Amino acid sequence: MKFKHCLILLTLLAPLSSVPAAAAVPSPSITVSGDAVLRVDPDIATVSLTAEMENPDKAKLNEELQNEVSAFTDYLIRELKLKKEDIIAQSINIYPRYDYSDKDPVLRGYEGSRAIRVTVGDFNLISVIVTKAMDSKGITVNSVNYGLKDPAGYAEKARNMAISDSIHKARSIASRYNARLLHIESVNYNQNSAMNTVEYVQSNRMMTKSMGVSKSSAEEYYQAKKIELRDSIEVKFAVKAGSLDQAE
Repeated sequence: MKFKHCLILLTLLAPLSSVPAAAAVPSPSITVSGDAVLRVDPDIATVSLTAEMENPDKAKLNEELQNEVSAFTDYLIRELKLKKEDIIAQSINIYPRYDYSDKDPVLRGYEGSRAIRVTVGDFNLISVIVTKAMDSKGITVNSVNYGLKDPAGYAEKARNMAISDSIHKARSIASRYNARLLHIESVNYNQNSAMNTVEYVQSNRMMTKSMGVSKSSAEEYYQAKKIELRDSIEVKFAVKAGSLDQAE
């Protein structure tokens, strides 16, 4: 009999537990995107060059490439007072050169190359480096790239600008609706958004000559422009709603 009473009680309570709870009313919020564009002058430049030569003798080709690059780098250190660590000469690459005009390929000699990268902080030296390369036996100027010694510092500055922009926008919007910011509900930030786009002029030895750029005008041809850093952040702010009757 006692067991029967329990079943009756459970039957009566079952519909009450299945009644859905009232849907929660979402709190008012404002979602804004903070954006920043920071344009700065570059403070470092990298000149990329390549030494290229040919010779029927592989050993002589290797020696000629070493001598050519050594003479070039010695000039940069001795005359331009550059540091050794600012000049990077890659390993020498030598490939056989074949003549395929006959039935069987015939070895005609060897081609060799060696990449050189020179980093400078004084942009006035770029034209001197380009001129020296143009006077050399087989060194070609591939490009001049401009950058920043401390890109992380500038990226942090752009990020702070984006955060300030998001706060300014949220406050401006809230005030127009007679509302007040309470706290941050969510932040959506892509860590890769702080990208820098480098604007620069580049040329190579052949292009310089074909376009009529003389040694005296090389400095004007290799001019740095601005570096642009962009950042963006999306923030959702909870707000305390006010009366729209009092809003402007």
